[in-house]
Amino acid sequence: MLNHRFEAMQHLSFVVGENSAFYLWHDPWLAASPLIEYLGFDIVSVSESYNLARVNTITCGRTWTPSSSNHVLVIDLRMLLSTCTISQRDEVLWDGSKKVNLSLIWQSIRRTGNPPPWYDVVWHSFAIPKCAFFTWLALRKRLLTKDRMLVWGMQVNPRCVLCSSANETIEHICCLCPVTYILIRSSGIALSTCWDDWCSGNFLREPTSRVKHMMGLLHISVVIYTVWQERNNRIHQRERPRRTSQLVHDVKRMVREKLFTCTLFRKQANRDCNLVSLIY
Repeated sequence: MLNHRFEAMQHLSFVVGENSAFYLWHDPWLAASPLIEYLGFDIVSVSESYNLARVNTITCGRTWTPSSSNHVLVIDLRMLLSTCTISQRDEVLWDGSKKVNLSLIWQSIRRTGNPPPWYDVVWHSFAIPKCAFFTWLALRKRLLTKDRMLVWGMQVNPRCVLCSSANETIEHICCLCPVTYILIRSSGIALSTCWDDWCSGNFLREPTSRVKHMMGLLHISVVIYTVWQERNNRIHQRERPRRTSQLVHDVKRMVREKLFTCTLFRKQANRDCNLVSLIY
């Protein structure tokens, strides 16, 4: 955010109080830039002031009392002051508002672009952060799959460690691998198992309610996380492989644990008991 300081200044405005503590020459309280930049360094001396003077040195109550010099810079200063009203106390406003937080600041200054078609699978109300993160990496093809390792000259066995039936690519491990396919189809909601559909943002095979849609997205992200975790354990930890049935159990457990902590799901489940049956 420090790199956006100039942009941030466009959103700031200052309200000058009776006993203002703003720096007279170095804070942009009156113009778009500090007065020492706007009027020049000579303004300090011709105003019979000093470098670190505060605004309250040229006020008396709610009246401006600048230097009476006829120097052109001081005349310009008095003209600027005539446009500024003294209030009860100092305030710094963001887009004219007293209420401000980091989120509001970031939303104001960040450069926005069009979200990818698969945006919803990463950012939704039921998302588990760690699963959403790995889903984001997968859809951006940033997971270090074996085909990428080979491109980088790493010596690895290209076969998928989950099924040993094909070479490992992001498309294979997320959709085409038989183990992954079983995990995806274990959901009570009809989910697509086509990588191209996913990249186009089509994760469900048929339209459904908003809650069921998010339940399906949660299931997919948990599958991606679980599959990648199991893949890494088999390659790096040399752990005993979990059976597919155990992986299904673990996926469903993670989905249930998340959903039962979500107020929206609990409210909808009270209205439609069939929702609960979809996660067992």
